[in-house]
Amino acid sequence: MVSIIATDIKLDTILQNEEFKDLFQAQETKIEKTEIDSFMSECRREIGKSILQTFGLGMTYDQFKQGGNLTTLHNANNCVFANEEIKQQYTTKFDRKAYEKDFPKMRKELFKNNKIIKDDYTRKHLKKDSRTHIDHVVSAKSIHDNDKARLYMTADQRNDMATHHKNLAVTNGSVNQSKGAKSLEDWMHSSNKKTGYDNATTYGVDVKKTTEIGKQANKRR
Repeated sequence: MVSIIATDIKLDTILQNEEFKDLFQAQETKIEKTEIDSFMSECRREIGKSILQTFGLGMTYDQFKQGGNLTTLHNANNCVFANEEIKQQYTTKFDRKAYEKDFPKMRKELFKNNKIIKDDYTRKHLKKDSRTHIDHVVSAKSIHDNDKARLYMTADQRNDMATHHKNLAVTNGSVNQSKGAKSLEDWMHSSNKKTGYDNATTYGVDVKKTTEIGKQANKRR
């Protein structure tokens, strides 16, 4: 039995084919509306079987309909999984350290290969010490908390998305801690409790540059 992850198959699109239209029109004068509805339903079932057989998925239509070895987002939300591996992948709790396991090595290389390091958000010079952080532009938590990401991507694939170079920014530790899991836009325009100004003003953020960084990162999602 083959285990797969799949989205809903849009059978209605297939039923728009001209051959099916002609068939339904020919039958319309002979069959009452309730019978036509039944006929349409039967066609959908038969087409579904044909598609599954064509793809060689090795499952019956009843398994497809009920969930069987098919893990859709709908099934996952109802705790129906194709196998234990997919269940563990979907239900795993967020662990920030899992998404930052490569950060120490990245920082070491950053310090070694650059004489001058600038904050990607403020453009200010940064020290080569613990005050310089690497930030997930789109937070690792928001990637992990996305149901589709957990269902359709392995932990390594999610980590690759989170640590793609366009989703990483070098910044001051205080900026990184203030931003947390917020989006760049939300964080920049949120009021800072200590100063009463928004965070962009409080930390001296280059808004134009930072907005572009956010746009580039979100294209990766």
